[in-house]
Amino acid sequence: MSRPHIYTPEQIQFLKRNIQGRSYSDLHRLFNEHFGLDFAFNKIIRKIKYLGLHNGRRNLYRCYSSEEIQFLKENFAEHTYAELTKLFNERFGATKSKLTVIRLCVYSDLSKHKIFARNCPIGHERIDSDGYTKVKIAYPNIWRHKHLIIWEREHGKMPKYHFVLFADKNKLNFALDNLLLVSSREISIMNRYGLIFQDAEKTKIGLLIAKLKLAIVDKEREARGNQKWHT
Repeated sequence: MSRPHIYTPEQIQFLKRNIQGRSYSDLHRLFNEHFGLDFAFNKIIRKIKYLGLHNGRRNLYRCYSSEEIQFLKENFAEHTYAELTKLFNERFGATKSKLTVIRLCVYSDLSKHKIFARNCPIGHERIDSDGYTKVKIAYPNIWRHKHLIIWEREHGKMPKYHFVLFADKNKLNFALDNLLLVSSREISIMNRYGLIFQDAEKTKIGLLIAKLKLAIVDKEREARGNQKWHT
């Protein structure tokens, strides 16, 4: 089992400084981009709740009637998110996206992950609240990102402090040439300079630019170190 992440003071301050007036999904995206991380949406939500923070916007529940919330609770465990979204929209004449329904279910702490996730077979796939596909790899409730499984099947174990990036930003495109291995330093540079595109070839060029920028930084740092040593 992986160790829980210990938030640094800088990360906690970032949440406090950027939460006001911002949607939780935007804050989640900004947090990951700023620190070069890949935290799930519900992981950030748990930390926000623990810190007692609020964005000042209307509570998610207030956007829904008690009847709608009850409908989700009664149907959650028996259906996939796609099925649940279709049923919800048909029942209430709504046009909610699957991702909206997923986030409401995560926020509501429904028990599907405690019931269905433990009972479903190994190899079962589901889409999490951030749109990533996860595959059940072991009982009782061990899951892994599908794109990591595919990349490691071809290249071996992913190095520490690295991520696998979707080159075209499409989290459902698992083609091997669309999965790019990037270090935490590289993805930080790519996010900072806007080098991740919906065009896979442009993103690959962006990765080369990030590598070049880092090589220059490392060379300059090495030169300063040598100069200091000789003075």
